[in-house]
Amino acid sequence: MINLERLKPAGRTSLAKRLLAGQGYTVGRHLVDGDYVVMNRQPTLHKPSLMSHQVRVLKYLPPTQQTLRMHYANCNS
Repeated sequence: MINLERLKPAGRTSLAKRLLAGQGYTVGRHLVDGDYVVMNRQPTLHKPSLMSHQVRVLKYLPPTQQTLRMHYANCNS
């Protein structure tokens, strides 16, 4: 993993050129408002339990909390 906060602007530019060249890198990022995710309730893996949801990032949570919350109406009992 490469942390962009530790790179100088020249290093970021050269890294961007390597990414555009397609040298097999995987680019990951945090979820932002409007992204779509596919979620599945445990323990089942069958297709009817898969649901797509639109992400809304909660601003008032501490940055260390990495919890996915869902409204109870979206979960069948």
